[in-house]
Amino acid sequence: MLTTTKVNWKKGFLARCAIWDWYDSEHIYVLGKKGEISLNKWQTLVFHEANGNRTIEQMISWFPSQYKDQTCIPTGYVDDMLIAAEELLFKIQVVELWERKDDLAYYFELPKSEQNEAESLQLMKEDGVVV
Repeated sequence: MLTTTKVNWKKGFLARCAIWDWYDSEHIYVLGKKGEISLNKWQTLVFHEANGNRTIEQMISWFPSQYKDQTCIPTGYVDDMLIAAEELLFKIQVVELWERKDDLAYYFELPKSEQNEAESLQLMKEDGVVV
């Protein structure tokens, strides 16, 4: 994990560090240090894409490619994504920064409803996430 500062945080690889699931088709809720929290649409996008293999800069570059009609790209999306990433990292603390690309742990990769509960619990114990 990186030591975060305003200067370097955009260069680190964003990685989920909380159990999560879909609240509805557009929103995620997370079970983090501060309890269960529902994310807004920009937080949901950044959290979902925080797979340990992309920086926020790469996410911002990727985002417009999701629109066939470039005129449909939301104005201000760069600021919205940056704000969401800052909130997830520094305020809600459900995303962390890694120095290198890596895959997420099983229990952070998949939505809770798609996990094998026994396997998740065993892996979390092995990793020291729960005792």
